[in-house]
Amino acid sequence: MKGNDYDKLRTLIAQNAIARNLGVTPQAVNQWFSKNTIPARFVLRVCEVVAWKVTPHDLRPDLYPHPEDGIPDSLRKISNPSLAHTEDGK
Repeated sequence: MKGNDYDKLRTLIAQNAIARNLGVTPQAVNQWFSKNTIPARFVLRVCEVVAWKVTPHDLRPDLYPHPEDGIPDSLRKISNPSLAHTEDGK
């Protein structure tokens, strides 16, 4: 995650609140922010806690290379119209 993505996350929720929601210590969350990396097992949960205002791609592009990776289907935007057809090509 880039520094500006952490800044965005900081504006959405306090580190203590992240810790409470994930059941980890505030020190652990502080360490994630210091190292600019959230452990893979927590990425989706952090996104969910902030109502997907940051995406898995924002937090860990190494694990979620496409901007829509990890986002629930109900929240995805179809960015490629060619993906909007059915399996039979219609």
